[in-house]
Amino acid sequence: MKNPNYKSGYKRGRMLTDIGFLFPALFAFLVVILIPFFLGIYYSFTNWDGVNRAKDLVGFINYKDLFKDKQFLFSAFATVKYAVFDIHHVEVVTATAKRCGNVITVTVEGRDADKPWKVMVSNAEAVTADGACEKTERGVVVTPAAGAKTVEIKL
Repeated sequence: MKNPNYKSGYKRGRMLTDIGFLFPALFAFLVVILIPFFLGIYYSFTNWDGVNRAKDLVGFINYKDLFKDKQFLFSAFATVKYAVFDIHHVEVVTATAKRCGNVITVTVEGRDADKPWKVMVSNAEAVTADGACEKTERGVVVTPAAGAKTVEIKL
């Protein structure tokens, strides 16, 4: 009978493999996100100018000065106003594309599907479609007719 606390070599090897794949991502997260985040909080409580080595702890003086600055208050108000009142106006529209040979059929569904929309066909030299076609350096942009919810693009 096997001991239930014993880990087989396979499980131990699998765990080492998992750790081997996780370590680079965790290390990058630590170096790029966590360390700068906590250093930024620490520096905000000092009078360090970013150049000289001398830095003295000043507490909340920087924050007190920040909330007296009219430009900061205007920017903060504009950001909150945008986040609360403007972002919810973004509508999610679902697009599905089906390819059959050299014909792509794109269908748009959602609350704002009646509004103008465009389809970009990358790396295409020329396409024909039920709407306006405009060649760009990235491909061809197709603008369907007003109110169209489906467009067929022939490559």
